[in-house]
Amino acid sequence: MATEPERGMTCWLTPVSEVGNETSWERVKRLVGQYGIYAFGERTHARKSIAVGDWICFYARGQGIVAHARVNSEVRRHPDRRIETPERYPYTITLADTCVYTDNPVQLDDNTRKQLGALKGHMRYENWGWLVRSTKEISESDFKLLTRFHR
Repeated sequence: MATEPERGMTCWLTPVSEVGNETSWERVKRLVGQYGIYAFGERTHARKSIAVGDWICFYARGQGIVAHARVNSEVRRHPDRRIETPERYPYTITLADTCVYTDNPVQLDDNTRKQLGALKGHMRYENWGWLVRSTKEISESDFKLLTRFHR
């Protein structure tokens, strides 16, 4: 069971792509849940800012937030054969304190979007797709909302 992020920790939200016949939530179950790893591609610029001790949550399209974990290693170019296409996703991290909830995801419904600080004050909660298109730093309070730490 994951522990709660400490004050001042950096938090991230990352989308998970489908690859081949494997859905995004199946990838999370396998990579995050089973192996405690995740990988980024060349175009994921935020990977340069992710550090040991940061928290990251995983968004599966059509499902919602399906897992979160603490980053346990530096992001480094180290293709891993457990990644289906390591040539596309050569930058890997190891994870700790993983919590996978693919069978009970946090939906990004209208109510949840209205509570997100990243979308507040701009009426952007109605046009929120930009939030989950790439890996982004999010506030601690948004992270807690999206991962149910507040409940």
